[in-house]
Amino acid sequence: MKKFITELTFNARRPEAAGVLVSEMLRDYKIVRTRMEGCKDHDHLDSAYLMMANCIGPMVGMEENLTTGDKNGELLTEIRTDPDHPKSYRHATVAQPLHTDGAYEANAPDVSFFYCKRKAEYGGATIFVDSRDLFDMACAENMKMACELTHEKVTFEKGSDSKTRTIVSSQNFLMTWNYHRVKTQTALTEWFHQFLEDKVVKGGVCRPVLLEEGEAVFFRDEELLHGRYGYIGKRFLVKGGVRHK
Repeated sequence: MKKFITELTFNARRPEAAGVLVSEMLRDYKIVRTRMEGCKDHDHLDSAYLMMANCIGPMVGMEENLTTGDKNGELLTEIRTDPDHPKSYRHATVAQPLHTDGAYEANAPDVSFFYCKRKAEYGGATIFVDSRDLFDMACAENMKMACELTHEKVTFEKGSDSKTRTIVSSQNFLMTWNYHRVKTQTALTEWFHQFLEDKVVKGGVCRPVLLEEGEAVFFRDEELLHGRYGYIGKRFLVKGGVRHK
């Protein structure tokens, strides 16, 4: 069974070596937090983390048109404060509910990553909760609904992309979840959303990871749920996804 989180500090001149190490760590850990030393500027940050990602596996194009939701072929997504798009989680300062990045992705990544170009003045930590722990909590809260998590199929969609799965895989506890991308809400999806908000996030169960500039977090998307605390000020992360070799 994988452990939850570990850390790696590496030299900015050796991103490929760091990428190989992160790839190996992700076989034993669900989250790897990295700290880059000696980074000169944002361009160097971009190139270094792109090299790292490509050492972990081929990148998956996840960037979307803000209006249609359709993929545009770009590999990286900017998550930055933009008051012109208050209804887009990637540009708003509000908290973001727990989810998986690949919930509605037919070609979903195994590993997602964020790296930080600018930390918010206050707040904005990414929060994580382990899928196995989460299922155990759901069982303790409501056994009947928890069982439905492994039986009732749910369609998640955005733009022209979609996927239909159970929220929890009964074989390996992998999760597929994004409340705001459920095609048809049911008693189960409404219950799970409220359970996550009221008992998991507000209950303080999640692990917060507040990235400093130059830091990143690589994580196994379906083995966790992740979200974000709200924040004040400007915040700038870059997100991508890869298929783990």
